[in-house]
Amino acid sequence: RNTVLVFIPEHGRALVGSRFQPADVRDIPLPKITKVPVGVKLIGPDFKGDVQQNLVSKPTSYQAISWLLSRYMEESPFGDKTPSADAIAFQIPRTEFVAEHEGRVVMEVDGKFMFRDTNGEWLTLTAKQLE
Repeated sequence: RNTVLVFIPEHGRALVGSRFQPADVRDIPLPKITKVPVGVKLIGPDFKGDVQQNLVSKPTSYQAISWLLSRYMEESPFGDKTPSADAIAFQIPRTEFVAEHEGRVVMEVDGKFMFRDTNGEWLTLTAKQLE
């Protein structure tokens, strides 16, 4: 059977703490916790593409997975006219980093990470706070 297998972890485990948040705590959605790898694998007898790993280095989100699956529904990845994996990876939409957990928000703006606490105050996170 032809299959598109998608693996999306919920979040990182936060095994290592930072100056901003202790280990094993995920209250503040820092990039170390919320930036997780996603895997998509095409499996089946009709798959004719190259078996290779393609890395998408630009920031993406769950919306990119939706976009990818909609592309596969428009044009089966198991057909004869399937675009190359490189071409599809290049077209995946870019999404800037934003993460939220129980009213706390972390977002990246011009290469800096901003944090909004539950009181609505915004702070710029330092590199040491993100370590």
